[in-house]
This record gives sequence, C-alpha cells and structure tokens, in this order.
Amino acid sequence: MKHYKKISKHARGETLLEFAVVVALMAILAVSATPMFSKLLYKGHKSKTMSEIDKMIAIGNTFYQEKAESEGRGSLPGQQNNFTTPVGDYTSEAVVMADLEVFDSYEYENASKWCSLFGLNNADAGIPYEIQQASGVQEVAQGIAEWNALFNEHALRSPFQDGHYIYTVIPGSGSGKNAVAPVLFIADLENPSTYHKRLQP
Repeated sequence: MKHYKKISKHARGETLLEFAVVVALMAILAVSATPMFSKLLYKGHKSKTMSEIDKMIAIGNTFYQEKAESEGRGSLPGQQNNFTTPVGDYTSEAVVMADLEVFDSYEYENASKWCSLFGLNNADAGIPYEIQQASGVQEVAQGIAEWNALFNEHALRSPFQDGHYIYTVIPGSGSGKNAVAPVLFIADLENPSTYHKRLQP
C-alpha cells in the first residue's frame, strides 16, 4: 500500500510538471503568433477595402454612363446633374494627387476637402463623432442619397476601425468635341494615400 502511494504521488508530480510545460509552450506560441495574426488581419483588411473601392468605382462609372444616355451629358453622384459642378473642395486633379501623397490618416488637414459617400452617421457605415470632428469630412446630401440608392441602401463599411469611404469629384469642362469628363476619386479614410482609386469616364 505504501508503495502504491509513492507511485501515485510520483505520477501526480509528473502530471503537474507536464501541464506546466504545456501551458508555458502555449503561452510562447501565442506571443509569437500574435504579430503574424495581426499581419494577416491587416492584409485581409487591405484586400477587402480595395475590393469595396473597386465596386464603388464601377457603380460610379455606370451612373455616369446612364446619365450620359438619358441627359446627353454624363455626371457623377453629387454633381447635381451638372458635369461642371465639383464635389468637395478641389478643382484641380493635380492638387488631389499631391494631397494623396501625404494623406495617411483622418487627421490630415485637407481631409475636410473630401465628402462622405454614404453619410457620416449612416447606421451601416458611419464613423464616431470624434473622427468626424477631427477629419472635418463634408456631407453632400444629394451625393449621399445617390450613393445609397446605387447600393440599394446597403452602405459599404470600411473594414478598418478608423476607416470610412470618402470621395471628391473634379469638375468636367468644355463642350462638344472639346468636352473633358469629370474625375472621381474614392478613398478609405483609414489611409487615403494607400487606399484610393481614380475614375475618369
């Protein structure tokens, strides 16, 4: 009986030791895997947001073409059916491109020149009040209504915590053979310098 107790105590000791080793190994694996998981998550978000921007660019192009067919002159969402009307505070594509070189967060000083696609307080794709205030992103009622209608009232939400889809339109100009189509830029407020697309129909 004494011999059995000694074996039992010895076995329990080994079991506890093995358990401690397993826990330690799991902790090490968890710590080492965290950066890799974060990198994979970020890569997934990047792919997702660019895919969403592609959808919006495609829909914007369709909107323009339908306006061109029905009204004889194309226009983009928010332009109030007038291709020479800007959306946002830009009138030069060169200035937009220059800003996009350094526009890496919602705190960028010229974020206020851009407009929200689906609305800052949209139930499906809004952003916190603090980010609204810090960025100064505008809202154009007609543009918001048109974008939401184009997506059947299913606004697209950025996968990033600080993300939100914004856009600006450089007005078109001229007439007849000399007409120049407007230019649409769409970006994710998370980091517009990295996440943006351009369309000139």
